[in-house]
Amino acid sequence: MRKRLALARCLVRHPSLLLLDEPFSSLDVDTKYSMYELVQKLWQESGCAVIFVTHDLHDAILLADRIIVASPQPFTIRDIINVPFSRPRNDNIYDSPDYISIRRHLTSLLRDTFTKKP
Repeated sequence: MRKRLALARCLVRHPSLLLLDEPFSSLDVDTKYSMYELVQKLWQESGCAVIFVTHDLHDAILLADRIIVASPQPFTIRDIINVPFSRPRNDNIYDSPDYISIRRHLTSLLRDTFTKKP
């Protein structure tokens, strides 16, 4: 309920940009899935731009139109991936070849980013 209330507080002012930083990190699985649906619905209805920061690959693929993979110190953009799925998105995308391909690519990028020694 707290996450929903926080989201409502943000949207009540009709922002043109919404920043969500790890909004699902502390949620149980059932609540997380209901929040996926809620965020997609509210985003489409509000029309505001959303920057969604997450370390969860599934969250990124399910919710983003574009995924920007960044490296830490110095901050550089490693890749920008366009997500090809139409909206609304749901569990049906998990077994698709595009989902699997994007997830493998993201995993590879992140592995390379965090295993390279300076």
